[in-house]
Amino acid sequence: MKKFLFALITCLTIFKTNAYAIDLKSDLYKEGVFRVDSTSGNTATAKLMTPDSTTYLLIFDEKNNLKLIRRLDFKNETANLEKISNGSIVSIIGNGEIYIDFKD
Repeated sequence: MKKFLFALITCLTIFKTNAYAIDLKSDLYKEGVFRVDSTSGNTATAKLMTPDSTTYLLIFDEKNNLKLIRRLDFKNETANLEKISNGSIVSIIGNGEIYIDFKD
């Protein structure tokens, strides 16, 4: 039992990983959670790029309050997103791919 605990603690300390915020830019995104790190309060549009796949887009503000939720059902269906500020979280749920276009 002591060997197991020692091995477990050793593995947890050696193989630890750190999570970093990525810079969101106009690109194609799959399912995941993304923290906005470098926008200046720009507006954006989101477009579902995959057919026959219902995908949800959620945006939380920096205080983790749900700011926006959109259900995208059809290919090329677009949604206008409100201003997205630093510290916001963008969450994509579903099998679809969403193209997010940040306007300058």
